[in-house]
Amino acid sequence: MKKIIFGIIIGFILVLLGYAGMRLFYTLEMVPHSLARVAIKNESGQNVKKVLLRHKRGSIEATNIGDRELIRFQFPNTAENSYTLSVTYSNDSILTTQPNYFESGYRGTETITAGGIISSNNW
Repeated sequence: MKKIIFGIIIGFILVLLGYAGMRLFYTLEMVPHSLARVAIKNESGQNVKKVLLRHKRGSIEATNIGDRELIRFQFPNTAENSYTLSVTYSNDSILTTQPNYFESGYRGTETITAGGIISSNNW
């Protein structure tokens, strides 16, 4: 009986250590692979009036994004696709990216800087 209780306690401790380790060292996104996610960081030093993400099956828009602000767009995507990102600054100047190809489960980051838009993929 003591061995069973001891085994249960050891198992419980191992589960707690595993959970604590995951919380400290991993970022788990609970986003299904049928959704694509594009994070957009504004590091331009100015406010952005509008961000428009256009993909083959639609578009998503966000307005009034402050400096150092992060937004995330999620949308259904189960096949090959591509998107462009258009950024309108408060002075009405517009930056547009070249089309970015992606597939289902895509996780990408677009960083808006003073000199342009930097794309990075987090497959």
